[in-house]
Amino acid sequence: RVSVNFTNIETRFDGYEEFNFSDPAKSFSPGEKEIFNGRLDENGETTFTPEFFVKGTSPGKLRATFTSRCFEKGGDFSIDQFSIPYSPYNHYIGLKAPKGNRYGVLVTDTLQNFEIISLDESGKPVDLKGIEVNVYKLDWRWWWHSSGENLASFVGSTYQKPVLQKTVNTTEGKAQFSFKITYPDWGRFLVRVNDPKGLHSSGRIIYIDWPGWVSRS
Repeated sequence: RVSVNFTNIETRFDGYEEFNFSDPAKSFSPGEKEIFNGRLDENGETTFTPEFFVKGTSPGKLRATFTSRCFEKGGDFSIDQFSIPYSPYNHYIGLKAPKGNRYGVLVTDTLQNFEIISLDESGKPVDLKGIEVNVYKLDWRWWWHSSGENLASFVGSTYQKPVLQKTVNTTEGKAQFSFKITYPDWGRFLVRVNDPKGLHSSGRIIYIDWPGWVSRS
């Protein structure tokens, strides 16, 4: 019997440390799943091809831990375990947000510029078309009483407040987009980019406030 358990690991690529490659709006629950249950042949061997169904649900790259148990007829068994990094996606999208002030706060009535990078799983730039860009206003009741664990439910609900919806294409793996929040609006916003074909997505939660409040110590 062979089972696998996936756990999240940080998705990062050399040279793109300022980009975020994980999606806070995706909920992934690790759990052990059996991927093979069968008998060995007369040589004590077997082969099989496992199938994984984590594409689209994983925020990014994963660690796959395989556990193998080999049972004797009498009931005794031996066990072996090993782990390898696992990439659920062929392409990854990174999002770079403006730095803001020393607290990371952005200001209203200012055009905020975001950068997108698209890479293959080895970290080389690739061109992607039809990347979906969405910006949501997070209701203050939600972010005051809740945490990141149920952000996926928020994005999928009817209570989301879209601020921006558009599509962009990357050229040499790069693209940009901008948006502005005008006074008197303020608060927390979810900025999310998604590849509808490859299914990978990334996002950032940002805070935008009035200039007068941001300048206070």
